[in-house]
Amino acid sequence: MQLTKDSIATAVRESLAEILEAPLAEIPQDADLKQDLDIDSLQQLELVGMLEERFGVFLDADDLSELGSIQEMAGRASHKLGLPG
Repeated sequence: MQLTKDSIATAVRESLAEILEAPLAEIPQDADLKQDLDIDSLQQLELVGMLEERFGVFLDADDLSELGSIQEMAGRASHKLGLPG
């Protein structure tokens, strides 16, 4: 499987479904982490840890404060991985 921003966004959604113990279908692709999914800071850290483990990309505290949506998180991770787009 080729790594793309879309595949990272899917992985973010899958990780959120696991953290929130919710079906994947309940995690929209364009969801805002805090407004739509009511993610707290501990869950956000858990998500970052899962992404670091899965993709080997480090998202620091500055990244977290700026990333409000699944798409923003996938975009930042893909940028740090040097992926196009």
